Amino acid sequence: MIKDVMVRLDGTSADDVRLAAANLIAQTFESHITGLFFNVLPSTVLDGAGVNQATRLLERAREAGDVIEADVIEATVFERLTRLQQPTNLRRFDVADDSDIADTALPLARAADTFVALRPTVNRTNPKA
Repeated sequence: MIKDVMVRLDGTSADDVRLAAANLIAQTFESHITGLFFNVLPSTVLDGAGVNQATRLLERAREAGDVIEADVIEATVFERLTRLQQPTNLRRFDVADDSDIADTALPLARAADTFVALRPTVNRTNPKA
């Protein structure tokens, strides 16, 4: 049985595709859907900072409103998620860069029964497209 469906959401139109798939799985198995939202913090916040200093800088950035755009995207993602007819929740993670997304998502995805993601498209006729 699939009881936990996890899906990464980023506020783009691709969310609709991922959410449709997650919702179909959740309806079929009467599952719970968890959305993961990753806020990649501006590199200027973390440049040259040690671990303790980076933590303090992140807190200051949040307090100063440097992550306002992420809050708007998170609200959009949350609204899309709550439209579904299955139980849902949204988890937000502030990360330093794209590699932190994978490091954070991997243990979470392993703990879920299924993880919904889009397969990257490859344009074989024009690899730069």
